[in-house]
Amino acid sequence: MPFNTSFFYQKKYIQDLISFRNTVGSYLDPYSEIVLSESMAFLSRYISNNEDVFLKRARDGWIMDTHGDLRSVNIMFSSENEERMFRLFNRPDNADYQRVDDILSDLASLVVDLKVHNLGAAADRIENMYQHKLGEGFDRSVYRFHLVAQSLRQAMLYFKNEGTDTEALQKLNQCLASAFRYAAGIEGQFLVVLVERGPEKYSTQVADALNELIPSRVINVEQFNCF
Repeated sequence: MPFNTSFFYQKKYIQDLISFRNTVGSYLDPYSEIVLSESMAFLSRYISNNEDVFLKRARDGWIMDTHGDLRSVNIMFSSENEERMFRLFNRPDNADYQRVDDILSDLASLVVDLKVHNLGAAADRIENMYQHKLGEGFDRSVYRFHLVAQSLRQAMLYFKNEGTDTEALQKLNQCLASAFRYAAGIEGQFLVVLVERGPEKYSTQVADALNELIPSRVINVEQFNCF
Protein backbone atom coordinates (compact mmCIF):
# COMPACT_ATOMS: atom_id res chain seq x y z
CA MET A 1 0.00 0.00 0.00
CA PRO A 2 1.52 3.41 -0.98
CA PHE A 3 2.63 5.68 1.85
CA ASN A 4 0.15 8.59 1.82
CA THR A 5 2.24 11.29 3.45
CA SER A 6 -0.41 14.00 3.26
CA PHE A 7 -2.92 11.88 5.17
CA PHE A 8 -0.25 10.62 7.57
CA TYR A 9 1.09 14.03 8.59
CA GLN A 10 -2.34 15.63 8.65
CA LYS A 11 -3.38 12.95 11.14
CA LYS A 12 -0.10 13.00 13.06
CA TYR A 13 0.15 16.75 13.57
CA ILE A 14 -2.55 18.99 12.10
CA GLN A 15 -5.63 17.33 13.59
CA ASP A 16 -4.18 17.38 17.10
CA LEU A 17 -2.96 20.95 16.67
CA ILE A 18 -6.41 22.18 15.67
CA SER A 19 -7.84 20.71 18.87
CA PHE A 20 -4.94 22.16 20.86
CA ARG A 21 -5.44 25.64 19.39
CA ASN A 22 -9.12 25.58 20.29
CA THR A 23 -8.33 24.53 23.87
CA VAL A 24 -5.29 26.65 24.66
CA GLY A 25 -6.50 29.83 22.98
CA SER A 26 -7.74 31.54 26.15
CA TYR A 27 -4.31 31.17 27.78
CA LEU A 28 -2.35 32.77 24.92
CA ASP A 29 -1.54 36.42 24.34
CA PRO A 30 -2.25 37.86 20.86
CA TYR A 31 1.33 37.33 19.69
CA SER A 32 1.36 33.66 20.74
CA GLU A 33 -1.98 33.12 19.00
CA ILE A 34 -0.48 34.46 15.77
CA VAL A 35 2.68 32.39 16.21
CA LEU A 36 0.64 29.20 16.68
CA SER A 37 -1.62 29.85 13.70
CA GLU A 38 1.22 30.79 11.35
CA SER A 39 3.35 27.82 12.39
CA MET A 40 0.40 25.51 11.75
CA ALA A 41 -0.11 27.16 8.36
CA PHE A 42 3.55 26.52 7.54
CA LEU A 43 3.13 22.81 8.32
CA SER A 44 -0.02 22.53 6.21
CA ARG A 45 1.60 24.26 3.24
CA TYR A 46 4.73 22.14 3.53
CA ILE A 47 2.72 18.90 3.65
CA SER A 48 0.66 19.93 0.62
CA ASN A 49 3.64 21.05 -1.45
CA ASN A 50 6.16 18.30 -0.69
CA GLU A 51 4.42 14.99 -1.27
CA ASP A 52 7.20 13.89 -3.64
CA VAL A 53 9.88 14.80 -1.10
CA PHE A 54 8.25 12.71 1.63
CA LEU A 55 7.73 9.77 -0.73
CA LYS A 56 11.40 9.87 -1.73
CA ARG A 57 12.40 9.92 1.95
CA ALA A 58 10.25 6.81 2.46
CA ARG A 59 11.73 5.03 -0.57
CA ASP A 60 15.26 5.87 0.55
CA GLY A 61 14.63 4.31 3.96
CA TRP A 62 14.62 7.47 6.07
CA ILE A 63 11.04 6.95 7.28
CA MET A 64 11.10 4.11 9.78
CA ASP A 65 10.04 2.92 13.22
CA THR A 66 11.63 5.70 15.30
CA HIS A 67 11.57 6.28 19.06
CA GLY A 68 8.57 8.59 18.67
CA ASP A 69 9.11 10.73 21.77
CA LEU A 70 12.84 11.36 21.97
CA ARG A 71 13.31 13.91 24.75
CA SER A 72 15.85 14.22 27.53
CA VAL A 73 13.33 12.92 30.08
CA ASN A 74 13.27 9.62 28.16
CA ILE A 75 17.05 9.09 28.11
CA MET A 76 18.95 7.49 31.00
CA PHE A 77 22.73 7.46 31.26
CA SER A 78 24.63 4.89 33.26
CA SER A 79 28.15 3.50 33.61
CA GLU A 80 28.74 -0.18 33.01
CA ASN A 81 32.16 -1.83 32.80
CA GLU A 82 33.79 1.61 32.80
CA GLU A 83 31.87 2.55 29.68
CA ARG A 84 29.24 5.22 29.62
CA MET A 85 25.98 3.80 28.34
CA PHE A 86 22.58 5.26 27.65
CA ARG A 87 19.13 3.76 27.37
CA LEU A 88 16.01 5.08 25.70
CA PHE A 89 12.62 4.37 27.21
CA ASN A 90 8.96 5.48 27.16
CA ARG A 91 8.48 4.71 23.49
CA PRO A 92 4.85 5.23 22.45
CA ASP A 93 2.89 2.00 22.07
CA ASN A 94 1.31 2.89 18.74
CA ALA A 95 3.99 1.97 16.21
CA ASP A 96 1.80 2.78 13.20
CA TYR A 97 0.92 6.33 14.16
CA GLN A 98 3.22 7.74 16.81
CA ARG A 99 6.53 6.07 16.02
CA VAL A 100 6.64 5.69 12.25
CA ASP A 101 8.27 8.84 10.97
CA ASP A 102 11.37 10.35 9.40
CA ILE A 103 14.56 9.81 11.40
CA LEU A 104 14.92 13.61 11.40
CA SER A 105 11.76 13.79 13.51
CA ASP A 106 13.55 12.12 16.45
CA LEU A 107 16.48 14.50 16.03
CA ALA A 108 14.19 17.54 15.93
CA SER A 109 12.34 16.35 19.02
CA LEU A 110 15.54 16.04 21.04
CA VAL A 111 17.01 19.33 19.78
CA VAL A 112 13.84 21.28 20.62
CA ASP A 113 13.70 19.70 24.09
CA LEU A 114 17.34 20.44 24.88
CA LYS A 115 16.98 24.07 23.83
CA VAL A 116 13.88 24.52 25.99
CA HIS A 117 16.03 23.35 28.90
CA ASN A 118 18.79 25.83 28.00
CA LEU A 119 21.12 23.13 26.65
CA GLY A 120 21.66 24.73 23.27
CA ALA A 121 25.34 23.77 23.04
CA ALA A 122 24.49 20.09 23.52
CA ALA A 123 21.69 20.39 20.96
CA ASP A 124 24.10 21.88 18.43
CA ARG A 125 26.64 19.09 18.97
CA ILE A 126 24.02 16.39 18.49
CA GLU A 127 22.67 18.17 15.40
CA ASN A 128 26.14 18.36 13.87
CA MET A 129 26.80 14.70 14.68
CA TYR A 130 23.57 13.63 12.96
CA GLN A 131 24.34 15.79 9.95
CA HIS A 132 27.76 14.17 9.56
CA LYS A 133 26.43 10.64 10.11
CA LEU A 134 23.43 10.91 7.77
CA GLY A 135 25.23 12.67 4.93
CA GLU A 136 22.79 13.18 2.07
CA GLY A 137 20.02 11.90 4.31
CA PHE A 138 20.18 15.14 6.28
CA ASP A 139 17.71 17.20 4.25
CA ARG A 140 17.63 20.72 5.73
CA SER A 141 14.21 21.52 4.35
CA VAL A 142 12.65 18.36 5.79
CA TYR A 143 14.50 18.94 9.06
CA ARG A 144 13.06 22.44 9.26
CA PHE A 145 9.57 20.97 8.84
CA HIS A 146 10.16 18.58 11.72
CA LEU A 147 11.63 21.31 13.94
CA VAL A 148 8.40 23.28 13.53
CA ALA A 149 6.26 20.18 14.07
CA GLN A 150 8.16 19.05 17.16
CA SER A 151 8.18 22.55 18.67
CA LEU A 152 4.39 22.63 18.42
CA ARG A 153 4.05 19.04 19.61
CA GLN A 154 6.09 19.78 22.73
CA ALA A 155 4.01 22.90 23.38
CA MET A 156 1.00 20.57 23.40
CA LEU A 157 2.75 18.20 25.80
CA TYR A 158 3.54 20.97 28.27
CA PHE A 159 -0.08 22.08 28.21
CA LYS A 160 -1.39 18.52 28.56
CA ASN A 161 1.06 17.25 31.19
CA GLU A 162 1.90 20.31 33.26
CA GLY A 163 -1.24 22.41 33.11
CA THR A 164 -1.42 26.19 33.10
CA ASP A 165 0.89 27.28 35.90
CA THR A 166 3.40 30.01 35.16
CA GLU A 167 6.37 27.72 34.46
CA ALA A 168 4.39 25.42 32.16
CA LEU A 169 3.01 28.35 30.15
CA GLN A 170 6.49 29.82 29.90
CA LYS A 171 7.81 26.58 28.37
CA LEU A 172 4.75 26.37 26.13
CA ASN A 173 5.34 29.90 24.83
CA GLN A 174 9.04 29.14 24.36
CA CYS A 175 8.12 26.17 22.16
CA LEU A 176 5.69 28.31 20.16
CA ALA A 177 8.36 30.98 19.66
CA SER A 178 10.79 28.29 18.46
CA ALA A 179 8.22 26.97 15.99
CA PHE A 180 7.73 30.44 14.55
CA ARG A 181 11.47 31.06 14.34
CA TYR A 182 12.02 27.83 12.41
CA ALA A 183 9.01 28.48 10.16
CA ALA A 184 10.26 31.98 9.37
CA GLY A 185 13.80 30.75 8.80
CA ILE A 186 15.34 32.88 11.55
CA GLU A 187 18.53 31.54 13.11
CA GLY A 188 19.35 32.20 16.76
CA GLN A 189 17.57 34.55 19.13
CA PHE A 190 15.28 37.20 17.74
CA LEU A 191 12.99 40.05 18.65
CA VAL A 192 9.62 40.59 17.01
CA VAL A 193 7.91 43.94 17.33
CA LEU A 194 4.30 44.27 16.25
CA VAL A 195 3.08 47.71 15.12
CA GLU A 196 -0.29 48.73 13.80
CA ARG A 197 -0.65 48.98 10.07
CA GLY A 198 0.35 52.42 8.94
CA PRO A 199 2.58 54.36 6.57
CA GLU A 200 5.53 52.31 5.33
CA LYS A 201 7.88 55.14 6.29
CA TYR A 202 6.82 54.86 9.94
CA SER A 203 7.38 51.09 10.02
CA THR A 204 10.81 51.56 8.43
CA GLN A 205 11.73 54.17 11.03
CA VAL A 206 10.77 51.77 13.84
CA ALA A 207 12.89 48.99 12.30
CA ASP A 208 15.88 51.29 11.77
CA ALA A 209 15.70 52.61 15.34
CA LEU A 210 15.61 49.08 16.76
CA ASN A 211 18.47 47.95 14.54
CA GLU A 212 20.71 50.61 16.06
CA LEU A 213 20.18 49.02 19.47
CA ILE A 214 19.85 45.31 18.67
CA PRO A 215 21.24 43.39 15.67
CA SER A 216 18.05 42.27 14.00
CA ARG A 217 16.43 40.93 10.90
CA VAL A 218 13.42 42.72 9.43
CA ILE A 219 10.61 40.45 8.23
CA ASN A 220 8.22 41.74 5.58
CA VAL A 221 4.97 40.50 7.09
CA GLU A 222 3.11 40.93 3.82
CA GLN A 223 5.41 38.36 2.20
CA PHE A 224 5.40 36.04 5.19
CA ASN A 225 1.60 36.30 5.48
CA CYS A 226 1.57 36.64 9.26
CA PHE A 227 -1.49 38.85 9.52
